[in-house]
Amino acid sequence: MKKRVILLAPTQPASGGIATWTRRVLESGLPDGWEIALVDEKLIGKRENFGDHTGRKFHIEVIRCLRIWGGLLREMKNPASKVVHICIPSDLFAMMRETVSAWLAGLFHKPVIMHFRCTVPNMVQTDRALRVLRRLCRKCTCIFALNEQSAAFLRQHCTTPVIVIPNFVPEQETCANRQPREKIETAVYVGGVTAAKGCDVILDLAERCPAVRFRLVGAWENAIYERGKTLKNVVFTGALPHDRIMRELQDADVFLFLSRYRGEGFSNALAEAMAMALPCIVSDWAANRDMIGAEGGVVLQEPTAQCAQEALTKLESAELRDTMGERNRKTVLEKYSADAVLRQYTACYEELSAH
Repeated sequence: MKKRVILLAPTQPASGGIATWTRRVLESGLPDGWEIALVDEKLIGKRENFGDHTGRKFHIEVIRCLRIWGGLLREMKNPASKVVHICIPSDLFAMMRETVSAWLAGLFHKPVIMHFRCTVPNMVQTDRALRVLRRLCRKCTCIFALNEQSAAFLRQHCTTPVIVIPNFVPEQETCANRQPREKIETAVYVGGVTAAKGCDVILDLAERCPAVRFRLVGAWENAIYERGKTLKNVVFTGALPHDRIMRELQDADVFLFLSRYRGEGFSNALAEAMAMALPCIVSDWAANRDMIGAEGGVVLQEPTAQCAQEALTKLESAELRDTMGERNRKTVLEKYSADAVLRQYTACYEELSAH
């Protein structure tokens, strides 16, 4: 008999880590005979995840919710559907919406996995949000968290079992035998080009390091673009297709990820850079430190331009950059590969559906 997981998650072209993860899961497919029934939660209207159009319009969100719940109800009527897997950041509106989704799944006696795609304590910072989080978790059978910070917070406030499972990178997107340049010529960042993602600090760094080219890949907010376009060593590429992003990483000498974005959980962009054997300079935020450790680059206690410049100086040695990049590539293959992560999902599906 077929086994289907109902996956509630957004698809691309919307920017953002959850949509990237959804694409990868759909492209990779699930092992152990599991099929995916997708209920698309992507943004509608002109709302964006990053940039200058992130605000919600109530009537648009009502339409979006009705579409999501209608799709969920249709899929739950299929007898092959065994588990509901919901992927959200833990912002207040999303938690309220998915409380209804979990309640609907309960009507059909389907186990529910709530997959928090963020660092939960950075998002849940009010008493109201905490009450909604607790109510949501009570309706779930299991919780997936992206990092230990989230898991510890959830275990403190909820009784639902929590499992830490990272994001993944397809094995074919790793790069062996990178030949580092003698000097750092190009530093790249991938993601929403916003202040919250640390791009304001990258512009400060560019002013301090005119000999280095800084390439910012992703949709930008106007304030960052207007400031950065005056710098001769800064390039804004805009949003690029995935193959172009891979080429940007291939051509870079170092990856910058100085995010302080409160929705950050486990950065797909950072994992991709690691897979491409790049040394990384990162903020001490979300899962960044866990990902690159002490040997994959430099973790900045304070993500300032001065600290980032000192990190670039530390990485001047081509031999050191080569060692760090290779460490990152091996880490991805061992811990963040599609096979390793997807089997953790299906093992949980099997256990929940059996009961």
